[in-house]
Amino acid sequence: SSLLVDVDDPARLGATIELRGRLALSSGESPLGSEVEVRRRTPSGFSILGTVPVGAKGWFQLEDTATELGAWRYDVVYEGENGAASAADTVSLTVVKKQAPLSLTVSDQRVLTGKTIAITAELGAGPTSRIVKIKADKAGGGTRLLDELTLAPGVPQTVRYQVSANTTVSASFAGDAEYAPREIRRRVAAEVRIDQTMRSWDERRNGVYLYQTTDEPWLHVKVSPSKANKCMEYHIQAKRAS
Repeated sequence: SSLLVDVDDPARLGATIELRGRLALSSGESPLGSEVEVRRRTPSGFSILGTVPVGAKGWFQLEDTATELGAWRYDVVYEGENGAASAADTVSLTVVKKQAPLSLTVSDQRVLTGKTIAITAELGAGPTSRIVKIKADKAGGGTRLLDELTLAPGVPQTVRYQVSANTTVSASFAGDAEYAPREIRRRVAAEVRIDQTMRSWDERRNGVYLYQTTDEPWLHVKVSPSKANKCMEYHIQAKRAS
């Protein structure tokens, strides 16, 4: 006979472990009515979970709960009956810490330089440690700790940050006995914008617009266009008054 067993790996602490398997009898008969025995070994010891009935097509299933961290192993055994040979299979998994219920939002992901954004972090119920660090990693400027928040379950807190360049903001949770460390990042793009006072062009030559002004020109420039072929090139020629 043949026996194949499968399980999702890893499993989160406290989550349901679904053990799945299929039995095929060497006699060629339907395995309906047969039983397999499930044995479990965890960091705290060994136990026999009992027998599981097998369906007409050989499928069977058992649900367990991940109650402790570390390496787990299931041994599934079919003893054989009515001329069918015995079979066995083993499957292993690792139980890991839960994922922290951490969220991070920013008020704007594309802003003008000099503008202030709101960075909001929230840590849901569960973790015993409530410390969340908010950081800003500015392009060319290194990482800066903006604040270290102590968050009540389900109560968001906001930190404000003035954007001066493309920046990645993050919220990080160091973890505790049950919950794994977690970091969430959000990218904020900074745009440079300069007001333009030249409203109308005087002449157009080969697709080039020519302006004449006696005022100090202010040009509206988008440094990082969102689409290709949207860049604008400015040539400024100063003419000294006679």
